[in-house]
Amino acid sequence: QFSGQPRARLNLVAKARQFSSMLVLLGRITSAETFDPQFAACVQNKDELTIPLELSTIPTPKEFRDAIESISPEQQAFAQALRSM
Repeated sequence: QFSGQPRARLNLVAKARQFSSMLVLLGRITSAETFDPQFAACVQNKDELTIPLELSTIPTPKEFRDAIESISPEQQAFAQALRSM
């Protein structure tokens, strides 16, 4: 995304053909070998499922430091540990 440009709207779209079906799973990738599903939907017989995706930009290291400088040392340590994941 370039500065001054509107944010692109992205959607996850699943379309099933006639006489076919699929299971769409949404969740988190918790490790290199593990997927933790949170939601599921069955798409079948010419159904179309559209899910708008809400994306956010990860702050730069400087923006992150600036954002956490006013919180307590314990909260800073937690925020830094979370960011390093």
